[in-house]
Amino acid sequence: MFTNDSNYLDQHFLIDNDIIEKYLSYPKFSKEDTVLIGDQILTDVYAANGAGIRAILCKPLTELDPLWTRVNRFLSKKKMKQLYQEPYKKLWREIP
Repeated sequence: MFTNDSNYLDQHFLIDNDIIEKYLSYPKFSKEDTVLIGDQILTDVYAANGAGIRAILCKPLTELDPLWTRVNRFLSKKKMKQLYQEPYKKLWREIP
C-alpha cells in the first residue's frame, strides 16, 4: 500500500478488510490517500473495495502460483469478462 507521502508497505499474504483497517488506523494512512495494488480480483480488489479504498489490478509477477491462487485466477477470468461489459466498463480503465 502507498500513501500520498510515499509510505509503502510490502505484504505477501492474503489481504482482508481487517488488515486494511489496521493500517488505516495509523495516523499516516487515510482512505483518500491509500491505494492497494494487487494481482487478484477476488482477494485484493474486493478487499480494497470493502474497505473503501482504491485498488489497482496489475498482472501477476509470476506464473508459479499455489493451487488455490490458480483456482482464484480461473474464477477471476469470468469476473473480468463482466467488467468489460456495461455498466462496469465506465468504472475503471485499463493502462497498457
